[in-house]
Amino acid sequence: MKIGNLVKLHESTRKCGQYAGKQAMIIDRDKYSQYVLLVEGEIIKFHSTQIEEEYRNESR
Repeated sequence: MKIGNLVKLHESTRKCGQYAGKQAMIIDRDKYSQYVLLVEGEIIKFHSTQIEEEYRNESR
C-alpha cells in the first residue's frame, strides 16, 4: 500500500470501532507498521490488519 491510495476499513466494529466500513486515504506510515489515515477529516492510525481492501489508482 502506498501513500495517497484510498482504502476501505474492515467492517468489524470490534476491529475499527466507529470507523468500521469507512473509506480513508493513506497519508503516512509510522515506525511501528501502522498506517496514518485520513478518515472523515480526522487523522488516525490503523494497523494493516484493520484495512480490508485497497483501491488502486491505475491511470493509463
